[in-house]
Amino acid sequence: MINGYQEIVRVAIIGILVVLIALIIASAKFFPSQYETSVEKTVALTLRSYNERGLFRNSLVDDEERKFPITRETFDIGHKTLGEVKKEVAAMTASGRPLEELLTFREFVAEIANAFVKGTPFENRVTVNALPKEGYLNIYFLDADPSKLSSRFEQNCLYTGHLNTIICDTRFFDSLFQRVDQINYLYDLVILQFGKSGLPHQPMFHDYKLRFAQRYLRTTLITWVIGHEIAHALLHKHRVVKEGPLHFNLKYDVVEKEADDYAARKLASDPVLGSRFKPMLGEFIQHELRRIYFSEEYKKPITDPTKMIDLPDKPIEASYSRFDVPLTLRAIQMVLAMYDVNPQINDRASYGIVDADVALVHSLALRSLYDEVANKIAIKESGVTLSSYYYLSLGLGITAILLCFVVSRLRRR
Repeated sequence: MINGYQEIVRVAIIGILVVLIALIIASAKFFPSQYETSVEKTVALTLRSYNERGLFRNSLVDDEERKFPITRETFDIGHKTLGEVKKEVAAMTASGRPLEELLTFREFVAEIANAFVKGTPFENRVTVNALPKEGYLNIYFLDADPSKLSSRFEQNCLYTGHLNTIICDTRFFDSLFQRVDQINYLYDLVILQFGKSGLPHQPMFHDYKLRFAQRYLRTTLITWVIGHEIAHALLHKHRVVKEGPLHFNLKYDVVEKEADDYAARKLASDPVLGSRFKPMLGEFIQHELRRIYFSEEYKKPITDPTKMIDLPDKPIEASYSRFDVPLTLRAIQMVLAMYDVNPQINDRASYGIVDADVALVHSLALRSLYDEVANKIAIKESGVTLSSYYYLSLGLGITAILLCFVVSRLRRR
């Protein structure tokens, strides 16, 4: 009899637990606003505690050195003679208008973010490592996330869906900057240096300014990451709140591609940002192709400018899975999306400052190159897909339940 009562109590406890779980799931599904309000209060309290514990302070955001350049002026270089270029450069420098400005990391992120949210409810409503504000886009760069506000914090940057927060691991940007620092040659970029009078200092195609270019490559990668996460905030908030954080399943699906496309199209429609971003992303693609896919002969410095963008004749084999889409493939897709929005984007160069001189930053590669690369890439499916993991987990779960049931029946006998 006692065993019978114990069995009843056990079943009752299990039933209560199932009901409670069902109620929690139902409350999140059928009363999303109340659930979201509760979660946002928790996130706000956690962020305030982070601030009190000094977690908003780190070497990346607190660095006051102005080393992140942002372009202020561009130049239509398409089909112009060198004489016309010299005259326009001289006129621009004589005008006294700022050609570029050096910003701190915090200032640069805020300005880039505001460019991406222009014309949206977040216009002029962006914070960086500050106490969260309702109705604002709140961006955070942290050395640690002890309360796990971000589901995949380490070496990542993630839109969480709650309080419009984007949370980034500072080490993620350190690793990106280290990749840029390893660049020792420019394959695609053309940096033309002029004196204030408009006279060129060195011949075209040979005036490579490596450190100058590295600064812009860093800002390009920051722009890409922040633009991608802002796209999630603008396009996918309801999906994140309903289904959980993006990137959680490591899947590069249509949602992730939409975010890259949004960033690319926004940049292509902004002549100032686009004129700097596209050539720099093109240079990044050149290095990634050589680092990962090309043979040694294509990794050597190029002495003949006409061979600068030659490609191997054989297909470029790129491993692809839902868990891993190489940045190279994503970058190529972004460049092609920018050309779709603005077919003349390669006709525009951006101004920069080299010591006391003026520089024009431009790219050799045309759309035809990126189309050719895209056509040469032979995508190979690799790894375990998300569905494989899903069905494996489901099968193991069902097997465990059946085993428990069989053991329980055997014990009764």
